[in-house]
Amino acid sequence: MNMGPNQIESKCLRLRQQAERYLAELKEARPLTDGTEDMQRLLHELQVHQIELDIQNENLRTASQQLETALERYTDLYDFAPVGYLTLAPSGLILEINLTGAKMLGEKRPEIIGRFFLNYLDPRHSELLRRHLREAFRKKSRISDELSIKRKKSTARDILLVSVVSEEHGVCRSIMTDVSQRKQMIQKLRALTAELRTVEARERRNLANELHDNLSQIMAVANIKLSQFPRNGMDDSQAQILLEVNNLLEKAMKSMHALAFRLNPPELDHFGLSAALQKLAEEFKNQYDFEVRLVDAAREKLLPKELNLILYRTVRELLMNAVKHAQVRTAEVVTRRIGNQVLVTVSDKGKGFDNGVLANGLHAKGFGLFSIKDQFDHLGGSMAIYTCPNGGTQVTVALPLSETLGDRWEPSK
Repeated sequence: MNMGPNQIESKCLRLRQQAERYLAELKEARPLTDGTEDMQRLLHELQVHQIELDIQNENLRTASQQLETALERYTDLYDFAPVGYLTLAPSGLILEINLTGAKMLGEKRPEIIGRFFLNYLDPRHSELLRRHLREAFRKKSRISDELSIKRKKSTARDILLVSVVSEEHGVCRSIMTDVSQRKQMIQKLRALTAELRTVEARERRNLANELHDNLSQIMAVANIKLSQFPRNGMDDSQAQILLEVNNLLEKAMKSMHALAFRLNPPELDHFGLSAALQKLAEEFKNQYDFEVRLVDAAREKLLPKELNLILYRTVRELLMNAVKHAQVRTAEVVTRRIGNQVLVTVSDKGKGFDNGVLANGLHAKGFGLFSIKDQFDHLGGSMAIYTCPNGGTQVTVALPLSETLGDRWEPSK
């Protein structure tokens, strides 16, 4: 701590007073008996200075011991922290690193210091690190990115690198957190979610078939039998009741057919995605007065059932978003094939939304986009969103047409 002139003078005065008291106590114990007055004064001054030095030395020894204890304590905290600490030059040169960080990089600390951090990263993340450092030194604020460390004798590690610049020293102070386990858990969770969706799709199909092939047939037979019921001898009230029962059965059958269609459109299994989307467009026109323009450039009739179902449900979800949020009455659905991929684009010219919604999480405001993206990521596909306020929205999803797709789905039963 820096002290001003007044503080230094006050401390020296207190030190001299302490020495004077100590010397007075010594004189009482051993009084001076000879020598001139000048000699006695000189001797007094020398004794005072000697005592001052002894007191200062004792204070320095105490402070040194306290500093050593603190240094040892904070060295332990630094070296054995559960995260890696490192200090980087603007070029990415490693100036300092703790033992945890050295262990994460897979080498001893003396071998790491003086090398470029870039040497320890997956080459695919080299440009990301350069941008990370540029942004940190430019913005003078905290920057975070996920990187992958390559290791010689073990598997790679995924890390979260958080950096902030020390303007006083002109270096970047960074923290490395191992997020490998977290990412593995996320992958397992996604796999489980995909399995649940597969089971859900299969059960939807089974339930739709049960409604259509079994219960619907029973109700149809009941309706026929009811129509054959003799009406001779019935009064008007009885005939009216019979007519109402007949109408209720017909309504129930229509509701059942609609439910079976929503669960699993039969057109998907029998005629493919294009026919099912045509039926979906009719549904949106009748129920929501919403016009859906279909453009089928893929002309793919023999897609896997699971692929048909996932694309159909995605289009339905995106069209429902347009109905609820876009504030328009029309949308366009384009299906096309590029190479080994099937792509479907749903677009509207509505009010769109701020990209900040995407930055804060795709699930924001109930758009349901997070679930769609997560599903396509797991299946090796992708989802791209282009939107801006009052500029409409365009969502393109893509899925691979490959043999490996079947490995990611359980076969339909």
